[in-house]
Amino acid sequence: MRSQRKWLLILNMTFNMVMGFILPVNTIFINKNLHEPLTTAGFALMVYSVLMMVGNALGGVMFDRFSKRWTLYIGYFISVFSLVVMSFHHIWPSYVVYLILLGFGMEYLILPSMPIQL
Repeated sequence: MRSQRKWLLILNMTFNMVMGFILPVNTIFINKNLHEPLTTAGFALMVYSVLMMVGNALGGVMFDRFSKRWTLYIGYFISVFSLVVMSFHHIWPSYVVYLILLGFGMEYLILPSMPIQL
């Protein structure tokens, strides 16, 4: 395996581990600050994870089929937009909607742009 592919694999694994740390933090935030039960927080984060998988698949198709640059721009826009709105407007229903949109945008953006072939 070439050195560049090893680094891409390591970066991809690190990114996925860091994204995994977001789930417990968001569970605590939804429970303590937004005053929702843990079952509601778990369901919201399950939908977040499902949309991450959908974004990964859709981003890969868009990256292969259409312009790579515009696929990345769309992912950047979705991610930045949802992060900015989440930081200023963190009340119960809208926070979860933008969190789910962030999951879609991040996976739409990051993983399709890192082709890893072993």
